[in-house]
Amino acid sequence: MTPETYIPQPHHHKPNKKIIIFATFLLITSILLYTAFYGNINLTGRAVEETNKNEISISASLTIPTLKLNEKFDKIEIIPNSNTILYAGDSKVDMKNSENTNIIIENFQGELSFNENNISNLQGKAGKVLINNVPISSQSEETIKLSIENNLKYKTIKIENIAINEISYITKGSINIDREKTIINIDNEEIKIKNFKGNLEIQDKIFNIQGYLNKLDIEGKSIISIG
Repeated sequence: MTPETYIPQPHHHKPNKKIIIFATFLLITSILLYTAFYGNINLTGRAVEETNKNEISISASLTIPTLKLNEKFDKIEIIPNSNTILYAGDSKVDMKNSENTNIIIENFQGELSFNENNISNLQGKAGKVLINNVPISSQSEETIKLSIENNLKYKTIKIENIAINEISYITKGSINIDREKTIINIDNEEIKIKNFKGNLEIQDKIFNIQGYLNKLDIEGKSIISIG
């Protein structure tokens, strides 16, 4: 009789329940810590676009400051409220009926200065200028030179996609921070806004801004510092 041959079989050890529980606990703890410090985890495999973590969203309605901006502007729209001469390229535009005039300036590089009453300076070069939707051209250059002869009273100023290093003045109105999670009402208090990026609109004697900033300081009845 041929002796039977014994072939050893591998032993299948059941996983230790304590190890599984401990590993699960570590995983859940890691996820909670990550989301607490860095926000939600994106599980779709697609990157989520976020703003710079140093930037704070702001929208505000305030009194009008005196500003001198020497920047690059995507778009400026002005509705004047007084007579002046606008030099645009080869054209000299006499705005006698300025209340019915709409000025649109696109891709402007230069200086725009204003206060609560007037535009005191508008000087630079633009890629496109429209007066009541009629384009103004320059025969000698690709860009259009712009300037005004005298101070220009205005009804409305709108500026899209502007970067302002600092706005500092005494004002009153309301400021909404972090998508209206924080609302601050101020009354003749000094504010200082650092590194603002966004849109600006002046209408009905109200200075409205909407965008992002790095830092906001308020000094007056209370002292507030954000950022």
